[in-house]
Amino acid sequence: IWSLRDGVAQHLGQPGSVTYHIEVSASGRLLATTTSEAVWIWSLTTLQLLRSVSGAPGRPMRIAICPRDSTVAFAHRNIVFLASVAGADLVRAFPAMMGNVVGLGFLRSGRRLVALSSSQALVLDVSSAQPLLELAGDRGDFHYLAVSPGSDIVAVCGNLHGGLDAMRVQIWHAGSGQLLRSETVLSGVTWAPCSVAASAASHVRAPASAGGAYG
Repeated sequence: IWSLRDGVAQHLGQPGSVTYHIEVSASGRLLATTTSEAVWIWSLTTLQLLRSVSGAPGRPMRIAICPRDSTVAFAHRNIVFLASVAGADLVRAFPAMMGNVVGLGFLRSGRRLVALSSSQALVLDVSSAQPLLELAGDRGDFHYLAVSPGSDIVAVCGNLHGGLDAMRVQIWHAGSGQLLRSETVLSGVTWAPCSVAASAASHVRAPASAGGAYG
């Protein structure tokens, strides 16, 4: 971790461990990292380790932090797990998905989680650990998931019809399961602060009917 004020770096991690994924909470107060052994949750205020999460089989592959900083979700292969930031053990595991999980993201309330596997996109209920609905548009080989900060709008991207020239991004309202937009892109997707979903090749502006939910 580098201080932007003085450029001083502080190492967070376990000696000899390789960090595979990092995630900063929306509040800026928490940092979660994954190694081959566990998920590590750090305070960015004190730069102290709050807890480690182990018990899931194998190396955690993807990670997301609840907007309320209370829960961390992570995945190994095709199973999504939940752990409490303050607790000591795994909270629960969701039913196995079709294909390995490639993306995770909490919606704005923190009560729902979007999980993207290589074959499907599901909205999951955190309290019951059950799927609520599937974002069932064009099927294909999914690669990327991006949740718009502070909203229930998500973007998924992949080779939806097969072939290298068929990469598409789909914009969904994950609360209702409504497909808002589908566009051809070259590679990847993320969200910009100016209410635009951006890819490496093109920009998809939010429809006016979205009522400002984007961004």
